[in-house]
Amino acid sequence: MLIEFDYKLAKVAIAVGTGRVVTRLGQEVHIIKWDDSDPDYPIQGRVIGLNDEDSLPPPITTWTIYGKYFGDYKESKLDLFIEELC
Repeated sequence: MLIEFDYKLAKVAIAVGTGRVVTRLGQEVHIIKWDDSDPDYPIQGRVIGLNDEDSLPPPITTWTIYGKYFGDYKESKLDLFIEELC
């Protein structure tokens, strides 16, 4: 089940193994940094499967603390959600 993204809940879910961060389409996201120096887009991560070319790693993507890819401007398939694992 997908839950609306919550910054603190996502960190806890990952730490205790009860959830993972995914995109609106269900693609897994590996978070690299939660608190980057960019105040508007502090979350950095890689969307698994975003770049299928050979063995290149997916590009680093950034989000707001609300899990939004485009801020408050519009919905995106890259917006973050929490997927419950238990």
